Amino acid sequence: MRLFNRILVTLLLVAWLIIGIFGVLYAFRWLGYSIYDFPGQVRASSFYRGTVAWVRSIDAGTPGPWTVIICVALIILGLLLLYLELWPRRPDRVRLGEGTWATRRLVAAEAVSAASEQPDVLVASARVKPLRRGGAKLGVSVSARRGTDLAALRQGVQEGVRDRMEAVGIPISGLKVRTTQVDPRRAEVRVR
Repeated sequence: MRLFNRILVTLLLVAWLIIGIFGVLYAFRWLGYSIYDFPGQVRASSFYRGTVAWVRSIDAGTPGPWTVIICVALIILGLLLLYLELWPRRPDRVRLGEGTWATRRLVAAEAVSAASEQPDVLVASARVKPLRRGGAKLGVSVSARRGTDLAALRQGVQEGVRDRMEAVGIPISGLKVRTTQVDPRRAEVRVR
């Protein structure tokens, strides 16, 4: 369904863009054609009755300033919407290889599990950002007891998470570890 909607919206936006371009071209008589007879040719004059004066002003080459502004705004808005529709979405899954994908939740759970194996870690959490080229960026936050050497803990967590991700087969292109010290009595999990 998403593919059908994307094709339909893309065609609609291309048509919108073409209508805006032709409106500007007719307004300044750059094509030399007359669109005054268009409602009669379509045989829908009752539908176009309110727009006859507008079509006449464009056909005469004397469009009002609002007409030109609206046509230019249609062109800009159509181009913007077309660009946004065709721009690839951010992937919601991590690509592991050719045709193999993993959810963000799975990658985050593996990272939290690897970080929690460090003896000084009280609480761990992870954020995963899948990349279009495959793999993911990973941000791990860990909390440790007060008095813990945070630099050594950060290095241990980085090595542990990288080793686990390599063992599982999840490519990680960027790993950031944030460490904080907390009082064990106020930690979210039970103290080990």
